[in-house]
Amino acid sequence: MRKATALLITILAIVILSACAGTAEEENPLKGTVWSLETIGESAAYPGVDVIVDFGDGEVRGNTGCNDFNGQYKVKGDTIEFKDVSMTMMACQNPSLRAQENAFLNALQLARSYHTDGNMLELLDEYGETLMILRRY
Repeated sequence: MRKATALLITILAIVILSACAGTAEEENPLKGTVWSLETIGESAAYPGVDVIVDFGDGEVRGNTGCNDFNGQYKVKGDTIEFKDVSMTMMACQNPSLRAQENAFLNALQLARSYHTDGNMLELLDEYGETLMILRRY
């Protein structure tokens, strides 16, 4: 009887732990997705240049159109936080592209929440204002 009880407790523990492990995946729907910039603020993305955001397991990387970047991000519910974002320091000769890169990096720092709708990802500031919209790549 004692062995049967111990076996039952072990099986229940495995089931409970498995269920908990599954919820961690569900809490990060951005993991494993790649996006391309559509708009930044109220402006369309610079034409012919892909600004890419690639979400890993707590890590984000991509390209601003001039430079590669990487950093950390954290998602909880509909909130998002980017931190420790760094990038290469290649010269960006085009002033419009350089301005877009600066606006993009600033938007990452200001992002506090996000919303997905099909193939679109919207990053929002603390007031719920749209910082940028990205399309699934």
